[in-house]
Parts: sequence; C-alpha cells; structure tokens
Amino acid sequence: MRLGERRLEPKRTVRLAQACRSNTNATEFFDQDDVFSSGTLGGYTFRGTGSGTLEFLSTIPAFEFFGSWMRVADLDEDGFADLIDYSYNCDELCFFYGNGDGTFSAPTMFLSPVNASSIYFRDFNADGHLDMMVTSSFVGVDFPVYLGNGTGTFESPMFVPDNRPLSSQGFADFNEDGHLDMVGVSANVSGPGTQIELRLGDGAGGFSPIEFLSSPLPRRREA
Repeated sequence: MRLGERRLEPKRTVRLAQACRSNTNATEFFDQDDVFSSGTLGGYTFRGTGSGTLEFLSTIPAFEFFGSWMRVADLDEDGFADLIDYSYNCDELCFFYGNGDGTFSAPTMFLSPVNASSIYFRDFNADGHLDMMVTSSFVGVDFPVYLGNGTGTFESPMFVPDNRPLSSQGFADFNEDGHLDMVGVSANVSGPGTQIELRLGDGAGGFSPIEFLSSPLPRRREA
C-alpha cells in the first residue's frame, strides 16, 4: 500500500429485528451513531456500540399515524435529540421529545394545515431557536412557517404564498444580509421544464416573492 492510501474495511451488514426490518418506513440517525427506525409496527431505537454494530434500546408502540418520514432536531434545547414523525393519512406531525437515554416521551400531536411533502428546521428569524417550515407538493399551497420558542413549542404560523411543487429545496444567506434565504427547484406549471427559484429572507421568518434565477431547464428526454 502506497503512502497516503487508506485500506478499506470489508462492508458490514447490520441486521435489525425482523419486525423492524420488514416494516420500516423511515430511518434517522441521532447522537452521531444511534438509529431510530419507524414502521407500521412501531418505532425502534438502537444505540451504536462503536464497533459497527447496534444495540437494541427501546420500542415506541405502533400508532396509526406513523408516517413515511421523520426528522431529528433538538426542539426544546435540552441537549437531547427529539423525533418528529409525519402521517400522510391525517396531516399530523408527532413530536417525541428525547429523554437522553434512547427513550422518548409520549407523542405531542401537531396538526399541519397542509399536506406536507417535507419539513425543515432552521433558525429563520435569527433568535437562536429552531423554527419549522412545512412544504407541500401541491400547486398554489402556501407554506406555513412556525417560529420556535426554544421550549419545543411554536408560535402561530405565518405563510409563504404563491408556491409551486418543489423537487428540492435549500437554505443559505445568498445576498449576505445575515438572513436565511430559500432556493428551490420547481416544476414549471405553465410549460415544459423546471425552474430554479429564489426567495430572500427578511430575518423575521418571512420571505420575498419568487425570483427566477434562470430560464426553464429542459426536461430529461425519455430513452
């Protein structure tokens, strides 16, 4: 092996419990190497041992609202990872607050005003607390933005209007004014192709009207 090269270890396969493996909807990592996996039979927490294996910790009983994706964030700022689960069936967000030992609180239910395609936790108003934006894949749906209080609770939503379905989305301070801006790739509802759109953040949780950064991008041709 030459100087500067790194020898790769053989690939390892982690085998989860049968109930988890066969009914898994979503999986998230928290506390660097711990794993939470949710499915139709409930939620399962595994702790990383540091040797490439996982140790089973706890189970969250199954609920009919377990959805198809989750997020991890420390919403109440206690230093422990919290889980946020979304249900497509009833538009509910379920907040499970972490206890710091691999277990979580009973769910706190939060009804979303839109059918969510994704959820983002960022500090949109630069007050040091995580805020929440819920996006939708439906045309013309306003995105709600909830300002966080740092206690795991949120203010009443403000809405980002005139939205289009987004295939991807990101946040950064593009104009260097100290506020988070939003960029997304959206379907061109008035013609072929996709468009890159930008909204400048106002530092209070709101965003400017859409600015299109380029002409519509051509759709990929089918083989």
